[in-house]
Amino acid sequence: MCCSMAAPVSGNPKVVRAGKLTLAVSGPEDAFEQVRDLLLVLGRGATYLGEGDVARLVKICHNVFLGVMIQSLTEITLLAERGGTTRAAFLSFLNDSVLGSTFTRYKTPALVRLDFTPTFTMPLLSKDFDLAYDAAHDLAVPMPLAVATAQLVASAVGAGHRDLDFATLILEQARRAGMTLEPENVEVDDGLSP
Repeated sequence: MCCSMAAPVSGNPKVVRAGKLTLAVSGPEDAFEQVRDLLLVLGRGATYLGEGDVARLVKICHNVFLGVMIQSLTEITLLAERGGTTRAAFLSFLNDSVLGSTFTRYKTPALVRLDFTPTFTMPLLSKDFDLAYDAAHDLAVPMPLAVATAQLVASAVGAGHRDLDFATLILEQARRAGMTLEPENVEVDDGLSP
């Protein structure tokens, strides 16, 4: 008997090359147990989340969290820069602290060098905010931070940030703060390079 499973991934090609791809899996648990080892060939983790299509919602939640995190990261980075340090220095400190994460390290080069080669575009992020909002409405879960961030993402899309990486939120945040950003041409670690 054939069964249907959902297995969205977290990780772009660079994350895959670094061996950090993860999978969110839902469907029949016995089917997951049968294919778990195959899924682990693809990445470092495959998490069983439950029956049905719950993996789809988990992936949307993941992407909304990415959006909220990058907006927060751009805000604090620009505050530190306006206060007198460089983006590179601030992010180096943050990445070495308990708040540093694979995500903050991975986005550091984009924020420092203002290199917005797309890994996940603003329209795709906006779509996931819309999907999350619909799910939150249906499930009666308030999401005030996500709603506020969704408005900032929509504003960035409206400002023309469509084909570049979602880290371009730093440009919109700088514009709102009256700041002009220049690339910092320094070596920074993305946490994924060998």
